[in-house]
Amino acid sequence: MAHHRSARLRLLLPLLFAAGLVSAAEAPAKPIAGALQPFVDAHRLAGAVVLVAGRDRILDTETVGYADIAAAAPMRADSLFWIASQTKAVTAAALMMLVDDGKVSLTDPVTKYIPEFAELKVGPKDANDKTPPHAPASAITVRQVLCHTSGMRFLNPTDKMVIDCVPLAESIKHDLADPLLFEPGTGYTYSNEGIDAAGLIVQIVSGMPYEQFLQTRLFGPLGMKDTTFFPTTEAVRRLAKSYRPVKDKVDLEETRINYLKYPLDGPGRYAAPGGGLFSTAADVARFCQMLLNRGVYEGRRYLSEAAVGEMTRKQTEDAVKESYGLGGQRQLWPWRSVLDQHERRQPPRHRHRVDGPARRLPRRCQGDACGAGQGHRAGHRARDHAGQVIAGCRPQRAQRTQRSARNDLDLALLCALCVLCGWPFGR
Repeated sequence: MAHHRSARLRLLLPLLFAAGLVSAAEAPAKPIAGALQPFVDAHRLAGAVVLVAGRDRILDTETVGYADIAAAAPMRADSLFWIASQTKAVTAAALMMLVDDGKVSLTDPVTKYIPEFAELKVGPKDANDKTPPHAPASAITVRQVLCHTSGMRFLNPTDKMVIDCVPLAESIKHDLADPLLFEPGTGYTYSNEGIDAAGLIVQIVSGMPYEQFLQTRLFGPLGMKDTTFFPTTEAVRRLAKSYRPVKDKVDLEETRINYLKYPLDGPGRYAAPGGGLFSTAADVARFCQMLLNRGVYEGRRYLSEAAVGEMTRKQTEDAVKESYGLGGQRQLWPWRSVLDQHERRQPPRHRHRVDGPARRLPRRCQGDACGAGQGHRAGHRARDHAGQVIAGCRPQRAQRTQRSARNDLDLALLCALCVLCGWPFGR
């Protein structure tokens, strides 16, 4: 998860990019796989599934490398992945459904739903701080547990950094045994504990187990048939194995996911709102297309436009430098940034091609934010079979087309499921 780099291997990165046009004759048969193949050949990447979609259709699905290196088993389009902290966005969506239902408010104190939170104290800042633990100046809110400003920790030591070994309510009790790291709303710490609290609120308010709520309100209706906390034995056979870099050597070695209890298809595992889901590229594309369409998928509304807006805007307090929404960093919602920039009409700097003028994206274009991880350093450019530029990581000259203003903002979706060695989980 956030602070451990050794085994953050198979991650799903739902990335949204604006699309522009080039000649179809320029596009190779598998442009994205081709961009990633050198990293497979160099033993920096085991394999990947990349899916590119627009608002209403799948544009391309490509695979590269291996799901199991030792068995020489190639990556498949339906390979299953542990999607780690992408689970947080799903948890946030579930809670925002309850906000839409009028059953929860982001400004509510968490104690309204989990009274035990009233027992939390703020601990000393460091070993030199002699201030005794004391009650926080303000109560932790629902918003704060979703954007990591509650003061809660990453994971509790009682569960030994394993996120699925005890039931959700019991895990929260373990979380509450430790004092807060800071006054709520005054700082930022990436916190699975906070997201787990949000999951427990979903469970309490809905009156059904958290994982059942997800299945009933999201996974089932969206058609996310492979998405689960509890993969079957058959599904585990499709699971892309995890790898880590070999110390002092450019190579990969197989590893277990340290945060999960094994066997993955065995008993005694529980739903973990902060990072326990398994899924496929096709399934996650459905979830991301729903967000891309501002809460609607195939004509059915799952979230209000206002709820999607809350998920994707900066929710961290003004005094907090980290820019986090609900369940994801704003850098993980780049389509929202494109919309914001479009509305403000700021002059572009670093440009990505779109169906119209290139739009400035926040900060700098980062390799892991371009869906190809280390491939960005090679200046990769990914095109679909029709020759559309899906992601370009070099400064581009502004280009205009004859498309309408609506199509000017019609964004493409790039979902990459891959091994990114050393990439911090959940960031």
